[in-house]
Amino acid sequence: MKKSIKRLLSLLLGSIMVFPVFAGCGNKQQSNTQKTNNYPLPEIVIFNVANPQQELTKYSAGSGSDVPHIVFRGQEDGTMPIMGYAGPDYRYNVNGKRIDLLNDDTFQLLEDCGINAIFQATYDMVYGSEIATRMLTLADKHKINYFVPDSTIKIGASSVGTKDEIKASLLNYANDYRYFAGFIGRDEPEESMLSSIGDSWSKFKTASSELGLNGTSLYYNLLPPTITHSNAKTNEQKVRDYLATNPDYIMFDLYPLCVDVQNAVGRGWLTTLAMYAKLSAEYNVPWFGYVQAGRNMFETAGFKGTTISEGEMNYLANTLLAFGAKGMAYYPCVFPNSSLMDDDVATNDHSLINEYGQRTRYYYYAQQINKQIQACGQYLLNCEFKGLIQTATTYDSSRTGNHPLLYGSGDAKYDYFEENSVYNYYGDYKMSKYGILSSVSGSDAIVGCFDYGSNKAYYVMSDSLTRGSATITLNFNANHNYLIIQRGVVGTLSGKSRFGLKLAAGEGAFILQLDGTNPNENDNDTGNTVTF
Repeated sequence: MKKSIKRLLSLLLGSIMVFPVFAGCGNKQQSNTQKTNNYPLPEIVIFNVANPQQELTKYSAGSGSDVPHIVFRGQEDGTMPIMGYAGPDYRYNVNGKRIDLLNDDTFQLLEDCGINAIFQATYDMVYGSEIATRMLTLADKHKINYFVPDSTIKIGASSVGTKDEIKASLLNYANDYRYFAGFIGRDEPEESMLSSIGDSWSKFKTASSELGLNGTSLYYNLLPPTITHSNAKTNEQKVRDYLATNPDYIMFDLYPLCVDVQNAVGRGWLTTLAMYAKLSAEYNVPWFGYVQAGRNMFETAGFKGTTISEGEMNYLANTLLAFGAKGMAYYPCVFPNSSLMDDDVATNDHSLINEYGQRTRYYYYAQQINKQIQACGQYLLNCEFKGLIQTATTYDSSRTGNHPLLYGSGDAKYDYFEENSVYNYYGDYKMSKYGILSSVSGSDAIVGCFDYGSNKAYYVMSDSLTRGSATITLNFNANHNYLIIQRGVVGTLSGKSRFGLKLAAGEGAFILQLDGTNPNENDNDTGNTVTF
């Protein structure tokens, strides 16, 4: 992403359409006029993107809204965090052979996939040690932010170091490594730790501010769906208790595909996303969520299931974006780690990169998702979430994978995903229209609705785990000009009140109203853009 935007190409908004066309990629644009009783309906332009791999083209489209977000240290402005837990390990023992993935090849794979930050809590590192030096040097080379697990720094455990001790450690790492992003606080902390977590945030923020280390932070991630409390507290109160520690962000992991029901997503998923969106806005902090990058490995938790499809992985990532998440992480990233390997559970290949340092199917799924995030992240970071349109109204009990949320099974196993608050977060955010968007028709769809400065933006996705080619039609209140981003391809459409998108299972596309903006700036003079 991501050089400062340069004025190199003037787009003709009065023309019919501008959209990237690449030789050999098979992109198609179809337009037709339908008639009923001799009266013409508005023309529909269907975008059907066929997986291009070329350089991204970027456009300036106004300044966006003033919403909280994080750009980690070393990254250029507008870089959405695309994170992974955990990073490369050096202690694998596979069939009696030692395998060390802490090397340039593994980091190059992470960079090529689009991962720009790693949370590494699986082993201890000390400043100046061989492992710390090797890890952070590789992270710098590949421009991947790294959160250090250094047990000598008391952060969020039973005791907390002084501000000056934390400051000295910050200075050591930050002086040596540009992409050092902060320290590991605690993964899935418990209620008893909240007091020390608040103390850690306070001292860390003071120390980093005094050093001018913008973009550094601590890693804390809440248990699914939140940190452990007594059952008497609602999930909302659990998150509020954590927010009282004054964190930089809120983050949670919830893996709704860990169910033994085919073509279904665990109940509570959209409700949980809506709750985090609500509390993020109220406390003025960004929120992140996890995307499940494997399934069989979760059998150790008592869940059965087949391997995850691309549609399922798309669905998790794009629902996060549709609800306004300002970053996401993949779990597992480089996995399994040696302490969790079990020959009786098919864990290998349930991660982006397996224990042999090889790309898995999930690597390629994530790489495609990350291209989309890289292309529209600069806009999404500055979009204010306002609500959600979901066109399907009845759950598909036939398990075809359309409108796939799993409701009320009555099986206690699924309480893992249940949301126990009486507050109707999802219902409060649900809309039938927003701004210039009057209605949505066609295949089942989820549409995140946003303000982008004075303009409107939408994140449109297929509400299906299996439908190979959803056609979703967007009906607007008048002719408008739009920026459209799908699979990392950026283009514009001018003077239309109605158009359609063709989306694969779970796939999403970003749409931004361009009226009144100056979208005549371009990062990339590659010659890949054609005006129609």
